[in-house]
Amino acid sequence: MRLLLVMAALSLLAAQDLSPVVYPVELHSGDSFPRGDHGFVFLTRGPGEKHPFTAYRPDGSLAYRAELPDVVDAAFDVDGSAAVLLHSASEASVALLSPAGLVGQRLPLAGFVPSRIAFGGDHTLWVLGSPGAILRHYSRQGALLKDYLERPPISDSADRAGPAFLGVSRDRVGIYDPAAREWTELDFNGKVTGHWTLPFPEEELHNLPEPPPAPRFQGFGFTEDGRLFARVFGAGINVQQFDKEAGQWRRVGPYGGYLIGVNGSALMVAVSTVPLRVVTLQPGR
Repeated sequence: MRLLLVMAALSLLAAQDLSPVVYPVELHSGDSFPRGDHGFVFLTRGPGEKHPFTAYRPDGSLAYRAELPDVVDAAFDVDGSAAVLLHSASEASVALLSPAGLVGQRLPLAGFVPSRIAFGGDHTLWVLGSPGAILRHYSRQGALLKDYLERPPISDSADRAGPAFLGVSRDRVGIYDPAAREWTELDFNGKVTGHWTLPFPEEELHNLPEPPPAPRFQGFGFTEDGRLFARVFGAGINVQQFDKEAGQWRRVGPYGGYLIGVNGSALMVAVSTVPLRVVTLQPGR
C-alpha cells in the first residue's frame, strides 16, 4: 500500500501543484492510522496503551505529547484546543487540553459509554455513545445541554462496514451506524433532516477478493458545508464523496489517497505514510 500512496502523491502533486505538509509521526505496533481535525494531526492509542497522546500542528511541528491513558477518541477546535475522550474500566471522561497540551479540566460522563467526540462551530462538544445511539451536547464547561437521540445500538462493527462516526457541520450533526450501514443527519434541535443507507462503491468490486480483507469504509469526513466523504478500501485506498440526491459514491482525489480528517470545507488526505505527508484538498461540488 505504501507504493500506491507514493505513486498517488506524485500524480496528485503534479496535477494540482499542492505542497504536502510533512509530519514526523512515530508509529508503534498496533497503532491506529493518524487522524486529522482542523489541520491538526493526532494519534490515539486506545485502552490499555502506554504511549502518549501525540498531537502535531498544521505546519507539521510537534505540539505535545500528553500522558493520557485509555484514549478512545479526540477532536480539535480551530485554536488547537483538544477534547480527548477517555474510557477506562471504571469511568469515562473528557480531558480538555490547551493548545500546549495542558489538561485544564476533566468532564465526567456518567450514565452511558461514550465512543466518539466532535467540536461544533460554537466550540461546544458533541458525544456519541451507548447503550442505544445516545447523542449528547455539552458546553465547554461540562454542562449537559441536551440528549438528542436514543435508538438501537450504534457500535464499532467487525464486518465490512467499518467504525462508527460522528461529525458536526455548520448546521447539522451526522452519525454513521456501521451495524445498519446508515448515515443520519439531525439539526441542532434533534430533528432528523436526512437518512441514507450507504451503498458500497461498486467501481472496484471486480478487483476485490471475496470477502474483502478489511472493512470497505475505513473512515469518514463530514465538512462544515455538509458534504460526506469516506475513505474506501478497494484496489488500494481512495477517497469518495457521497451524492445524497443520487445515493451514489464518486471518487475524488487520487487512488491511494487516505482521508484522515477535514479542515472546514477541505479534506486532509495522506499521500504517503513514511514519512507522513498530508495535502489539503478542496473538492468541487
